[in-house]
Amino acid sequence: MNARTSSTAASWLSLIVIVAVLGTGSAAALAQSATGPFVMRLSDTRAASIASQPTTQAACELGTADSAWTAIALDGWRRQSRRGLHAPPIRFPTLVLFDSLCSYTLLPAMRPEVDVTFIGAGQPFAIRGAPHAGTIRLPNGETLPASLVSFASRMRNGDMFFVMSLPSIWRASGRSDTLATAVFMHEFTHTQSTAFGSRIDAWSGRTTWP
Repeated sequence: MNARTSSTAASWLSLIVIVAVLGTGSAAALAQSATGPFVMRLSDTRAASIASQPTTQAACELGTADSAWTAIALDGWRRQSRRGLHAPPIRFPTLVLFDSLCSYTLLPAMRPEVDVTFIGAGQPFAIRGAPHAGTIRLPNGETLPASLVSFASRMRNGDMFFVMSLPSIWRASGRSDTLATAVFMHEFTHTQSTAFGSRIDAWSGRTTWP
């Protein structure tokens, strides 16, 4: 199974997770993106204009509400992926989240001496926050405008990372927190495409096709 097939399989499997969050009717609106490119980007000029506002806060710290939303989204993905997808153990990617002022990079903490500032789905993370001035720097060295966006991609070493604008940007663009959570779950599934592909390969190898 090639990388594209693995990604497509993971995309379709992620619809089960979306249905669990939104219900079948609302999930249908996202069905087309499940078979689209590996990277899905949603952009909105209103969100971009908000993100370009000058930074006024002294320190970039992930707020209580955003921290809670991120934990709920990660916990929900793990719960539904186990229940609906029988997914393999999660290998957590680096997460890049941002609001109108700051970017927050969540690094999976693999060693006990790492300063853990957030836990989601049982995984400790160290958070690095910084003002973004309207431009988000990604782990693969690329940049993008701080607008409405959600996608997964790879770093130069092959490891996955995940990018998501926080709910405040979604609300400013007329989208709900529920939709933001559903898109999070759909796109986060792409970070696990390699593991899903390996399981599908193993299953297809044990199956006799007509």
